Amino acid sequence: MPSVKIFYAVKCNDNKTLLETLAILGVGFDCASKKEIRQVMSLGVSPSRIIYAHPCKSEHDLRYASKVSLTLMTFDSPEELLKVKKCYPEAELVLRIRCDALEATYKLGSKYGASTRDTKALLSMAKDLGLDVVGVSFHVGSGCQELEVYSRAIAKAKQVFNEAEDLGMRLTLLDLGGGFPGRISDGMEKFASVINSALDEYFPPQDHKDLKIIGEPGRYVSTSAFTLATSIRAKKTVVEDGQVVKMYYINDGVYCSFSAILAEGEIYSPVVLNNSTEEDTERSMIWGPSCCSLDVLKKTIRLPNLECSDWLYWPDMGAYTLSNVSPFNGFPHPVVHAMASPETWSRLQELSERDNKMGIHCNGGYLEKGMAQTD
Repeated sequence: MPSVKIFYAVKCNDNKTLLETLAILGVGFDCASKKEIRQVMSLGVSPSRIIYAHPCKSEHDLRYASKVSLTLMTFDSPEELLKVKKCYPEAELVLRIRCDALEATYKLGSKYGASTRDTKALLSMAKDLGLDVVGVSFHVGSGCQELEVYSRAIAKAKQVFNEAEDLGMRLTLLDLGGGFPGRISDGMEKFASVINSALDEYFPPQDHKDLKIIGEPGRYVSTSAFTLATSIRAKKTVVEDGQVVKMYYINDGVYCSFSAILAEGEIYSPVVLNNSTEEDTERSMIWGPSCCSLDVLKKTIRLPNLECSDWLYWPDMGAYTLSNVSPFNGFPHPVVHAMASPETWSRLQELSERDNKMGIHCNGGYLEKGMAQTD
């Protein structure tokens, strides 16, 4: 989607090396809290590259945004407009509207997003308060599995643009939100085709030359960039329903990297890492390390006979894993080892040096210390 600029959703994975790499690549950031804003700005990212994409902010955090001159932020209610008027009247506001995908891992519309029945009244209220509304945003749902919802959402956004024009307001930003797939095999091209067609239909470039279009991908950026390696810390053999079952206990679980299993089910698949050539497999289970019976990763899986200290690796583990870890039961969190091919490393160094010459601070020394090259 060449007309859409990335504003990465920090909540998906806030690993420092990932954020710094994205900063060097010049993307923007979607932040939802004071902590996320501070984290991104500590990498030398300008507030102009951040959208404060939380429709319901505290007065304290609004005043912090004002202090650091972060102007771009979302709203979806009259109450939020009154709060912004009180705490940060200079803000540039983006009206978030509701448009839910028929299929999504997490549907967000019940929590955030104004109905199009209410958008004209909200625009009118903002105008009466002397607040600056600059655009429209939506979020179809995290892990969206319906293509056409983006077309419906863009059509609704166009309706709001028209309402603003009727009120004498000029909008210049369209925010497509997130929901994009993360795994390479999911086929982002299908989503891009629908989005590009809808943009051409409702926001043709010749009629919207000054329109800025952004998106807030999380999974799309981080999912396939991280692989988790786990070791087997214990095993035992039980008999269930007359069948022998091997039960393996690994050093990570649902209270750490696998928290999404509690809401989404058994969505991850491991690959065995050992020197065994054994082709026979046995009925097995994979458990996390905690004492909780909910801490199960695979209730039924066929595995070769494994021993303690054998390893499993889990691909596509970058989204909503590290960001969701908890201290439950006191087990350690995963350690991240950053790796880059020589070509990637060289390109990042070139971009970092370019930024330094331009006076843009991106903390390049951290990458130098924290990322290893690999063939």
